[in-house]
Amino acid sequence: MKIWKFGVLCAALALSGVGQVWAKPPMEAFSDLPGVRAAELSPDGKRVAFLQRIEGEDYLAMHDFETQTSKALLRAAQLRARALEFVGNDHVLLIASKTARQFGFRGRFEMSAAFSYNLTTGKFVQLLSNTKGLFPAQSGIGNIVGVDPDGLHVYMPAFTSESMQSPPLELFKVNLDTGRGTPVGRGANSGTIDWITDGKGAILVREDFSEKRQEHSIRAFASRNDRVIFSSKGAALGISLVGVSSKGDRLIVGDEGDADFFSLREMTLADGEVKGAILQRENAEVQGVLADSNRV
Repeated sequence: MKIWKFGVLCAALALSGVGQVWAKPPMEAFSDLPGVRAAELSPDGKRVAFLQRIEGEDYLAMHDFETQTSKALLRAAQLRARALEFVGNDHVLLIASKTARQFGFRGRFEMSAAFSYNLTTGKFVQLLSNTKGLFPAQSGIGNIVGVDPDGLHVYMPAFTSESMQSPPLELFKVNLDTGRGTPVGRGANSGTIDWITDGKGAILVREDFSEKRQEHSIRAFASRNDRVIFSSKGAALGISLVGVSSKGDRLIVGDEGDADFFSLREMTLADGEVKGAILQRENAEVQGVLADSNRV
């Protein structure tokens, strides 16, 4: 269904009929971005959001399958738009980056950011904006690690300014209409490197790595209790946290194990036991995974 509707979109956006003889494109055409990219279907299948490039500038656009109409929603020329994502049927997230300068820090840096567009009100906000206590000049502030079941909030990690030398990586619950984040992380510290939520509005695990103690740990949360289910010593991470199983009772982790190549394994949330490889090849590494917004 998704492929068929995207085909309808492409046909609706086509500028010429079948059978036309195309001229050889100029060399600069090969370095330009595609005219239509990052298409994302709404959960109800009625609309598709996409980025459209018009005269060298990006626009967030929408095609409605019921009315068979397309329209530009906003101009995103000042942002390096990377991807789109629906949260519910009324919010479209735009993941982008831009070059920024921060007072008190030398030079410029590439800052990633996430924005929310409300399809009902037309309001466009940057997520984590107006959030107090954020560490300045951090680059990865557009990372979304979970979506709340209410469809109105997402979960985003960001460094806070509690310590300018070793800022902790806090987890924020971010309102999609105001962009404001509320800290919800439990025990965030300067060694925190990742969070996973359970898709129901609760924290599932926190991953830490202490350079001082050279200790890597994964802490699981159950109700109000939490415990370390995995711990290892060493200057480098023994495993990497990838996601969570569809049943929510196991983590998906990556490591080399006894092989020479990176593979995927399961870790039980009950006791942190690492199971045998669920995806492994003798002569190739796992380069990436496909997962939803809650890393399932």
